[in-house]
Amino acid sequence: MKLTTTTLALCLLTLANASRLYVSSYSGNITTIELTEKPDGNAVDLKATFQSHGCTPSPSWLEYHSKTSTLYCADEGFTTPDKAVFTSFKVEADGSLKLLDTVTTLNGGVSTTTYAVGKEKLTAIAHYGGAGISIVNTTDPSSLEVLRTYSFSFGFQPEGSNAANPAVPFIHQVVVDLTRNFLLAPDLSADMIHVFGFAEDGTLIDPQGQDPLLVHQGSGPSRASNNKTTTD
Repeated sequence: MKLTTTTLALCLLTLANASRLYVSSYSGNITTIELTEKPDGNAVDLKATFQSHGCTPSPSWLEYHSKTSTLYCADEGFTTPDKAVFTSFKVEADGSLKLLDTVTTLNGGVSTTTYAVGKEKLTAIAHYGGAGISIVNTTDPSSLEVLRTYSFSFGFQPEGSNAANPAVPFIHQVVVDLTRNFLLAPDLSADMIHVFGFAEDGTLIDPQGQDPLLVHQGSGPSRASNNKTTTD
């Protein structure tokens, strides 16, 4: 979803006496910024230290894995139709990024979520511009593999849409529910959240989705989050 040419995603790493921020931008860069608290404790100093161009042309969503010091980047690919990328980086001790691997995906990568299937790690990517979802094996960050790509269309026209300009799904996020059995995908183009079940290998068992979760007309859900509740 193209909004401006300013920064889109922030990824914060806390260090011993400072913090490190990774910022993606439609300029094509991922910038490393060091945040150091000033002596009075009322402000911080910001200093850009490194830039990476390994997730071009339109780096959007960033996901950091602290156990492996790995940063993943989803690219929206505005100027490269059908050739957006998903990229992995090694976060070096000095904050710089070392490119590990990159794979081609649908356009419009705007959100990712990672989940475990046995000893494997898989990452789902929401494609806003590509109207779809990709499943990538990220077990080895140096050897990414796109397992499945799902493209969606409506079997109906959402209420309020223009029949002369048929609406398409705008998948804006992917979230694994608390049971770890379902993948949820808010759709900005319709008043619903798509629901997909997982197959044993971590791909989607029902590529067309189950009955969606319907929301208030005109709300166009953008984000979803899990909320664990208890009952007496």
